Amino acid sequence: MHTTYTVQPGDTLWEISRQYSVPLESILRENNLSNANDLTVGQVLLIPTAAAPYWYVVRRGDSLWSIANKFFTTTDELLKLNEIDNPNVIFPGQLLMIR
Repeated sequence: MHTTYTVQPGDTLWEISRQYSVPLESILRENNLSNANDLTVGQVLLIPTAAAPYWYVVRRGDSLWSIANKFFTTTDELLKLNEIDNPNVIFPGQLLMIR
């Protein structure tokens, strides 16, 4: 499911992602954008809704805290969604569900 947003003067993709609580990467992917700075006033963006989960591949150096902050969620939510018992044990290549 999607909603739409029309870009206004001064908008940034980061601000739009925060406004809708959607990962910036999800908006980039849904709109086939390769650069977060490529916005045009009047451009209509597809904003994915929370109904569709996003899958994140853990990278070296990631922590649940850093991933939670990146996607505007909490470590507790990541623990629950991904049935993780130990918040200190995640590994590169692991898939995490984000909502």
